[in-house]
Amino acid sequence: HCRLPYPQELAACPACGATEQTDEEETLSGQFGASSKHAWNVQLLLEVTERAVSLGRREDAVSMFERAQSQVEERLARGGAVFPTEISDLVVTSAHLAELTSDASLLKWSLRLHSRVPSPVTDAEIRALEKAFPRFGPELTLPLEEVVRTLSGVAAELQGEVLQLSALLRRS
Repeated sequence: HCRLPYPQELAACPACGATEQTDEEETLSGQFGASSKHAWNVQLLLEVTERAVSLGRREDAVSMFERAQSQVEERLARGGAVFPTEISDLVVTSAHLAELTSDASLLKWSLRLHSRVPSPVTDAEIRALEKAFPRFGPELTLPLEEVVRTLSGVAAELQGEVLQLSALLRRS
């Protein structure tokens, strides 16, 4: 077996099919507490999603992303933290997934996380949105407007991102 890390929730390693699990204390995610563990699981699911997207495996990609989505929603429902880097990774991965599936629904969900957990929009997100916008612009307009509205009323340091998103909206 390959010994690559994979989320505990999966029955087997998505790379090689092995079912062996590592003791929690021996893992990197086991050293930093529950929020980090959940963030680590989401990160692994997103990496598997990206791999499935690169291979054109639509169903696998959607399934893995929906698992990540479910974990984020569960964490938010319990009042847990969602880290800005996670939101960025979710937006970028869902943009890639939208291109593969011709469906922007998961991208819209990811974008709305910025409204639910105000956080900076990264350059990687802007690039992914610029690529997706010509194809999905009408569908993305409302979620982008929500993000612009939310971030406009938050911190001054987020205003650069607000300007970039506003420019993207003006292209529609």
